[in-house]
Amino acid sequence: MTTCKLANNELFLGTSNNVAQCCMQGKGWQAPDWNNIDDLNEWYKTFQPFVDVRNDLNAGIQNKNCSRCWHYENNNLKSNRMPAEDNEVVVKSIEVRFSNKCNLQCKMCDVNSSNQIQNLVDKLQQEGVENHFTLQPRDYQNFDNKEKVLELILETDTIEYIQFAGGEPFVMPEVEWFINELIKRKKTNIRLGFITNVTSIKTKLLDKLINFDHVNFMCSIDGTEKYLEFQRYPAKWNTVKNNFDKLYSYKNKYKNITLKFSPCITQLNLLGIHDMFQWMSTYEGIECDFNILKNSSFLEYKLVPLKYRKKIIKQVQNLNLDWLNKKEKAAYKQFFNHGMLLHREITQEEAAYLKDFAKVWDTQGTLKTKEMCPWIDQLIN
Repeated sequence: MTTCKLANNELFLGTSNNVAQCCMQGKGWQAPDWNNIDDLNEWYKTFQPFVDVRNDLNAGIQNKNCSRCWHYENNNLKSNRMPAEDNEVVVKSIEVRFSNKCNLQCKMCDVNSSNQIQNLVDKLQQEGVENHFTLQPRDYQNFDNKEKVLELILETDTIEYIQFAGGEPFVMPEVEWFINELIKRKKTNIRLGFITNVTSIKTKLLDKLINFDHVNFMCSIDGTEKYLEFQRYPAKWNTVKNNFDKLYSYKNKYKNITLKFSPCITQLNLLGIHDMFQWMSTYEGIECDFNILKNSSFLEYKLVPLKYRKKIIKQVQNLNLDWLNKKEKAAYKQFFNHGMLLHREITQEEAAYLKDFAKVWDTQGTLKTKEMCPWIDQLIN
């Protein structure tokens, strides 16, 4: 497969006032002045960077902007690429990230996707701290012309799906505003998706969402108990669990509501994988699409000494997988039978990053990095 449906039919609007064909392209390119765009599909077809990606895919060339997917595939792992259904180039799906407003400081995240991390960096810089954590690249920009973007979306009849991410969409006033506008203009036939940390689920908003034909919640729950609370500081496990149970009750009551687990696997939550999957298996009818960390390479699970990972593989061997569908079972087995045994040595630069970041993390909350990752001294010394 050389083509990709996402390159032909998806548009990503990011927190750096950037555009891409999907989130896997990273920062992509600077967004246009939306006030100068009258036809979203015409711009999408002719925007030269997008055209170049499509041409390379059709020619079998591994375009550098799609390097994350190629990296996955070259390591025998599933990428985000999907076969193109046809050659029609129109926007069918949009992911919107209105801002970096969030309520967490997830450890695999950065200043551009969380204003809480941005605030922490600002505080440490004022205190004179200068290390890899405080010097992380910052290119966050306010999302320009939200009203104009909404109009373009409403005028584009080919759009079938809108996904909200962030930041955390359920703490962004723009998301609720957008939903209200869609309802007001009778656009409830558009399917909606939310990538959420499940810490701030509001019943009032859920009651509005049941008006849409289909709403999917991708729940970023990376573990149970301390493993979630450490990786997604300062989230509280009981809050997340109770909110997920609320979503689950809506799913069981309304056929248009679906849920998906979307944990991010890093070395920080690796020891909690067994308990995480065991907890997930107690819910029926929920898909699971676990993600391997795509950035912050110093947190990659492949850096963990193999003796620890072999113990984890042994732990999960007897887990019940009946709750996973056929495709998910195959991905799960591929990961634990092959991916979990892939190893690489940490670079000197990554060790410096890990050391600086861990030093900051250990000032936040009561859980310490060494408790969660007993191998860390081997990596940073």
